[in-house]
Amino acid sequence: MMMRICSFNTAKKLFSSIILFLISSLAFSQEKNWVFTAQKFSYTGKANSVISDGFCTMFPQQLMEKLVSGSAAPYRTIGDEELLERQFYNLKKERTSLFLQLSNELQKRDSILLNNYSEKQLEEKINAQKSAIEEVQKKINENLNKQKEIEQAFASNDAVQIEKFLEETKRNQLEKITSTGETLFEKSTDSLEKELMGKGISGLITGNVKAFGEYLQISVEVTYFPGNKKIATVTEFGTVSEAELLVSSISRQLLPSVINALPSNLKFKINPEEAKAQIYIDGVLNKELRDYFIVDSGVHTIEISADGYAKTSVSYLFEGNTNYIVEVNLREEENGNLTINFVNPVNGNLFYNGESISVSEESPAQIVINGKTVLAQFISENNESAFVYIPAELLSSDSQVQLAIKNFSSADYIEKRRRWMYTSYSVLITSLIPAYYLKGKVNTYTNAAGLGIISSEKDIDTANKWLTASNISTGISIGCGVWFVYELIRYLYAANNILPVEAE
Repeated sequence: MMMRICSFNTAKKLFSSIILFLISSLAFSQEKNWVFTAQKFSYTGKANSVISDGFCTMFPQQLMEKLVSGSAAPYRTIGDEELLERQFYNLKKERTSLFLQLSNELQKRDSILLNNYSEKQLEEKINAQKSAIEEVQKKINENLNKQKEIEQAFASNDAVQIEKFLEETKRNQLEKITSTGETLFEKSTDSLEKELMGKGISGLITGNVKAFGEYLQISVEVTYFPGNKKIATVTEFGTVSEAELLVSSISRQLLPSVINALPSNLKFKINPEEAKAQIYIDGVLNKELRDYFIVDSGVHTIEISADGYAKTSVSYLFEGNTNYIVEVNLREEENGNLTINFVNPVNGNLFYNGESISVSEESPAQIVINGKTVLAQFISENNESAFVYIPAELLSSDSQVQLAIKNFSSADYIEKRRRWMYTSYSVLITSLIPAYYLKGKVNTYTNAAGLGIISSEKDIDTANKWLTASNISTGISIGCGVWFVYELIRYLYAANNILPVEAE
């Protein structure tokens, strides 16, 4: 059985990537960043300084790091709605500035009347100030009219005007995703949007941690600015000890929304064609019996099943704006009976595929196979157990295999061999103490004799005694070393017995 996934627009993507790279290289100095930050997560539950403080600070920091490093191409595609919000924000910002200018110009006009000008000078200055006021008012009206035109175009779904507006604002532009690192955002003013935009931040991660005993519920939201629009919400469950796993899981679910990737197109080719296959994507059955799907970019699990054929599944990371061919070659199920002969006389039960099969010296085990590898467990009458492994190449209808089950508890035997190994190791280490001491004594007498310090028969006799003791001690240490190696090999062999017994 084989499932193969391939993209059939590789050449197109390669060409587009080269063009994008060249354009990016030329405009590198003008590359825009989509910067996001995070706030310290809130905490709900019983007071716990470790979780409510350290964890709520650490988690958003690690999440930002994972989102930046977790994308092979960390660029966000700026969508139509986000462009619209940016335009409205810029128009509002421009209006605020214009209203300040208008107020300033009106104050200047009023101050003219307080000065001692002649009638002609007064008229000239008022006319000049009137022109300045009218110019500002004109800009304000143009600003309001532009916003009105944009809102009317989107409200009436005027495709021509919308397309014109989006082309003017560089539709589907890419911005590099960056974060504020370990620095968390702390709100210091009443206007969250104004404060974030003033710092050049486009995205904000917020979250809440709820404690249920030793378990946690973590809810995370990502919002983009301007507009204060939520683009993703994820909830996960786990424990504090699984923090790294939680970060990985949440970042993986948030990433497609953060990069705003375009969907992927999947085309299925299932062989043989006459097989009435059912396609599941992320556990959801395709009831329309079609072979073409559009899915969000990201990791999806595909499962194919058909009557009379073995089921197959795969998980794959599908990139956005890409066409994929999912080719599946189904394999017919090979149902039949397999006889298992036990080399050693055994009595007990063989547990396989949810069934218990009685085994005795007189009656070997018979199991139903379907062409897949067999992994079973044998439990004897004395509750001694062993796992059984039968590779697929030995499986065929009405065939027989041989199994050699050892009648002892692997766990107890491994523990016994472990104790003996550590005992031999302790004896070896202990034997080295006198061996090194005696070796030092022998070296001392040898060096003294070489320098002529000792020469009497009594000293030489003492040196020979130390040499004899050193040789005996060294021999004992060598023997202890051999014993340790022997016990180590026995321990490793016993530990290996915990692996499934392979049939022959």
